[in-house]
Amino acid sequence: MNYTIPSDNIFYTNIGQIISDIFKYSIPIAGILMFLMIIWGGYQIMTSGGNSEGISEGKSKVVMGIVGFFLVFIAWFVVRIVEQIFGIEVF
Repeated sequence: MNYTIPSDNIFYTNIGQIISDIFKYSIPIAGILMFLMIIWGGYQIMTSGGNSEGISEGKSKVVMGIVGFFLVFIAWFVVRIVEQIFGIEVF
Protein backbone atom coordinates (compact mmCIF):
# COMPACT_ATOMS: atom_id res chain seq x y z
CA MET A 1 0.00 0.00 0.00
CA ASN A 2 1.38 3.42 -0.93
CA TYR A 3 0.64 6.66 0.86
CA THR A 4 1.09 10.06 -0.72
CA ILE A 5 0.91 13.54 0.68
CA PRO A 6 -0.52 15.62 -2.17
CA SER A 7 0.95 18.98 -1.17
CA ASP A 8 4.55 17.80 -0.92
CA ASN A 9 4.45 14.83 -3.31
CA ILE A 10 6.28 12.70 -0.75
CA PHE A 11 5.86 9.01 -1.48
CA TYR A 12 5.73 6.44 1.33
CA THR A 13 5.67 2.70 0.83
CA ASN A 14 4.77 1.77 4.42
CA ILE A 15 3.59 3.27 7.68
CA GLY A 16 7.07 2.85 9.18
CA GLN A 17 8.48 5.51 6.86
CA ILE A 18 5.80 7.95 7.97
CA ILE A 19 6.61 7.30 11.63
CA SER A 20 10.33 7.67 10.93
CA ASP A 21 9.78 11.04 9.29
CA ILE A 22 7.64 12.24 12.17
CA PHE A 23 10.09 10.92 14.77
CA LYS A 24 12.97 12.64 12.99
CA TYR A 25 11.55 16.02 13.98
CA SER A 26 10.52 15.09 17.53
CA ILE A 27 13.71 16.33 19.24
CA PRO A 28 13.68 19.82 17.66
CA ILE A 29 9.95 20.18 18.30
CA ALA A 30 10.38 19.00 21.90
CA GLY A 31 13.21 21.52 22.35
CA ILE A 32 11.04 24.36 21.08
CA LEU A 33 8.15 23.29 23.30
CA MET A 34 10.47 23.01 26.31
CA PHE A 35 11.74 26.52 25.67
CA LEU A 36 8.19 27.86 25.42
CA MET A 37 7.10 26.05 28.59
CA ILE A 38 10.08 27.47 30.50
CA ILE A 39 9.33 30.98 29.24
CA TRP A 40 5.63 30.62 30.07
CA GLY A 41 6.36 29.21 33.54
CA GLY A 42 8.95 31.89 34.23
CA TYR A 43 6.54 34.61 33.15
CA GLN A 44 3.87 33.12 35.40
CA ILE A 45 6.30 33.06 38.34
CA MET A 46 7.35 36.67 37.73
CA THR A 47 3.78 37.96 37.41
CA SER A 48 2.38 35.99 40.35
CA GLY A 49 3.00 38.90 42.68
CA GLY A 50 4.11 36.64 45.51
CA ASN A 51 0.98 34.49 45.25
CA SER A 52 2.09 31.00 46.25
CA GLU A 53 -0.46 29.38 43.91
CA GLY A 54 0.88 31.29 40.91
CA ILE A 55 4.46 30.47 41.83
CA SER A 56 3.69 26.77 42.17
CA GLU A 57 1.84 26.73 38.81
CA GLY A 58 4.81 28.43 37.14
CA LYS A 59 7.27 26.00 38.69
CA SER A 60 5.18 23.04 37.59
CA LYS A 61 5.14 24.35 34.00
CA VAL A 62 8.92 24.65 34.01
CA VAL A 63 9.32 21.16 35.47
CA MET A 64 6.79 19.67 33.01
CA GLY A 65 8.65 21.23 30.08
CA ILE A 66 11.98 19.80 31.19
CA VAL A 67 10.55 16.35 32.03
CA GLY A 68 8.72 16.20 28.70
CA PHE A 69 11.91 17.02 26.81
CA PHE A 70 13.85 14.33 28.65
CA LEU A 71 11.11 11.76 27.95
CA VAL A 72 11.33 12.51 24.23
CA PHE A 73 15.12 12.38 24.39
CA ILE A 74 15.04 9.01 26.20
CA ALA A 75 12.62 7.65 23.58
CA TRP A 76 14.98 8.83 20.83
CA PHE A 77 17.92 7.25 22.66
CA VAL A 78 16.10 3.90 23.01
CA VAL A 79 15.30 3.92 19.30
CA ARG A 80 18.98 4.51 18.52
CA ILE A 81 19.99 1.61 20.77
CA VAL A 82 17.44 -0.68 19.09
CA GLU A 83 18.86 0.37 15.73
CA GLN A 84 22.34 -0.69 16.83
CA ILE A 85 21.21 -3.97 18.37
CA PHE A 86 19.09 -5.14 15.45
CA GLY A 87 21.06 -3.48 12.66
CA ILE A 88 18.10 -1.56 11.29
CA GLU A 89 17.88 2.03 10.19
CA VAL A 90 14.96 4.09 11.47
CA PHE A 91 16.19 7.55 10.48
